Amino acid sequence: MNKYLAILFALIYVANTAIVSIRETDSFDGNIWVVLCAGAKDWFNYEMQSSVYHAYHFFRNNGIPDERIIVMHFDDIANYARNPTPGVIINEPNGTDVYHGVPKHYTGVDVTPENFLGVIKGDKQLEAKGKKVLKSGPKDHVFIHFNDHGGNGEIMFPKGYLKNTQLNDALKYMYENKMFAKLVFYLEACESGSMFDKLLPNNINVYAVTATMPGELGWMMFCRDDFEYCLADHFTYHWLNHSEHNDLDKVTLQQQYDYLKSQVVATVKPGVTHLQHSQQYGDLSIGKLPASQFMGKGKTRPNNNNIVNNGQYSGGSVLIKDIAIYSLQMKIQLTDDINEKLEYSNELNRLLSGRKLIDKHFEEYVNTISHLMTDKTESILNTRQELTNRKCYQQLVDTCHEKCFNQNQNPYVLTKLHIFVNICQQMLTSDDVDIDTNTAVKQLIEYCNQNVDQMTNIL
Repeated sequence: MNKYLAILFALIYVANTAIVSIRETDSFDGNIWVVLCAGAKDWFNYEMQSSVYHAYHFFRNNGIPDERIIVMHFDDIANYARNPTPGVIINEPNGTDVYHGVPKHYTGVDVTPENFLGVIKGDKQLEAKGKKVLKSGPKDHVFIHFNDHGGNGEIMFPKGYLKNTQLNDALKYMYENKMFAKLVFYLEACESGSMFDKLLPNNINVYAVTATMPGELGWMMFCRDDFEYCLADHFTYHWLNHSEHNDLDKVTLQQQYDYLKSQVVATVKPGVTHLQHSQQYGDLSIGKLPASQFMGKGKTRPNNNNIVNNGQYSGGSVLIKDIAIYSLQMKIQLTDDINEKLEYSNELNRLLSGRKLIDKHFEEYVNTISHLMTDKTESILNTRQELTNRKCYQQLVDTCHEKCFNQNQNPYVLTKLHIFVNICQQMLTSDDVDIDTNTAVKQLIEYCNQNVDQMTNIL
């Protein structure tokens, strides 16, 4: 009898342990806080702001109150002169207006890297100026979404850029100051994986999902012949679409990540597709939690298979880096005015010529420091090495931005930053890394000073 009682007690213990384990995994008695930021401005970046507007309504529909949502957006597209529906922004073909009701916590010149960091760190000085900042506490869950252009180790704002080291330091600050129990960061940008790769710790309760791998370009979707812009970004749209059509109490973050990794397919044209490779970083155990703990829960809506069906959708896709080219091509195609066609054609030619000049300047600069490197110029220009010499890289990037090409005005430059990575990795093989790095930086300043007239006229 004692033997059977012992077995019974053992079974009860195991069952109770399992129940406790499930409750520990699923329990959450804090609040959800949300920060949404579109770092982009200008009409041809339509999809970046429209995606953040869509995200705002998603969170509101899922029960997150306005007092716990902070939104940053330049706010220059809803009433733009070329908007065919003034005051209305959509995020999918025949979609509903996603602009109406979006708060204007940070708009225009207030959309900066410094303010973004201040918001997520709960900066007291920023709050004293009457601006909204995170007020989350140790029991709360925080969800952050950022959407804009990106390059190796940086994401862009209308003016300036945010470095990966700055972002990860801010997340560590939030953890050390008990601003969350757990934090989830969804990041949409080209090369967005480089913001966390080998930088985000796995022990500060932060889980990050990015649209692309380090070194990989991102795509826009719903780019059609009857528009001069694209309506959405692949990663963000699929995240929102998946969330709105599923019970988030029953979907874990890991399951959503697996979906995004397998389904984000860019349909460039009939028969031609490209797969973006979403990545995950940080504390991957957070992926076991229900998505509702970070996104709330609302009514699921019926799936529109005419728009999205296993990654295929109405309209083609365009690389984010080529959106300015696409926009001008559509303007040329859609206007019947001969003078407008000529104006847009000339602007497109200037843009393409400017890109060729940027290519030429980078090649010429590399040639001026070829004596510092063992690799040939062609290899420095066209290969992609892994970055470990971060100090050298950041010096060259900052110098290029300040002395040569303003990255905010010339986002094509972001596609050339791997050249600085390759240069800096060469420095690690030299006898004196600091001397060679200083030489490379000084030579970059000298080269750009000599060619400043050409550089300032590039679109």
